[in-house]
Amino acid sequence: MGYKTKIKCLFVGSLTTFVITLVAGIIFTKKYTEIRALGYNLAHSIDNSIQTLGFFTLALIVLSLILFFLREQVFHSWVKFTKWYLPIALLLILISSDTGGGLFIGFGGGYDREGMIWFTTGLFLVISLLIIIIKSWRLRK
Repeated sequence: MGYKTKIKCLFVGSLTTFVITLVAGIIFTKKYTEIRALGYNLAHSIDNSIQTLGFFTLALIVLSLILFFLREQVFHSWVKFTKWYLPIALLLILISSDTGGGLFIGFGGGYDREGMIWFTTGLFLVISLLIIIIKSWRLRK
């Protein structure tokens, strides 16, 4: 499969996931009090899952649109970074405190899980854009 086809699949998959996540978020918001009655942890976990999927897929949509118009070497450099970054980001999100009070299972004065989702997604987008810009610039020389 060519790299353009992979980028198209990434775009379509991300867009589909984003739309599903958006619909799930709307349903969750309307049914929040009912879900919260089942338990605070369940409601909070669903909310965090929706946020994680939504933010990362939105970043992937933007990046796939940019990568589609660039050379194959840029795409492969970005994929190498992504293969390392996403599992680490997921691990950071999972071990961050659920309710605040610190990073890494409540120790320290860091992010809660929602803050970690924002931080890891933002960092992913910034580093990805830097990789894309630097690799594109080097290939033009």
